[in-house]
Amino acid sequence: MTKDEFDALIARLEIQAARDPAAYQRRVTLLALLGNVYLGALLLVIVAILIALAAYVMVLKAIRRETVSCRQRIPGHSVSRAVDSCLRTGRSRSASA
Repeated sequence: MTKDEFDALIARLEIQAARDPAAYQRRVTLLALLGNVYLGALLLVIVAILIALAAYVMVLKAIRRETVSCRQRIPGHSVSRAVDSCLRTGRSRSASA
């Protein structure tokens, strides 16, 4: 936007504000409200992403813990076969204790 375009926009808005101040005030209020709604939605998206990331990390840790638990309980087999058989049978760490 050039300076001339900006000056023309300001002149037009000043005329609108002088003609109907209440309508101009409503328009400015709605634009401010729209900006706040946008920022709130953006904040909600960021929080949702962080919650999803935390849940993903917790699930990965649980899977890793179960895998390590299976490796420790079935000695003498190759790691992949031991983990596969342990996870397939559904045994957990508490079941072996």
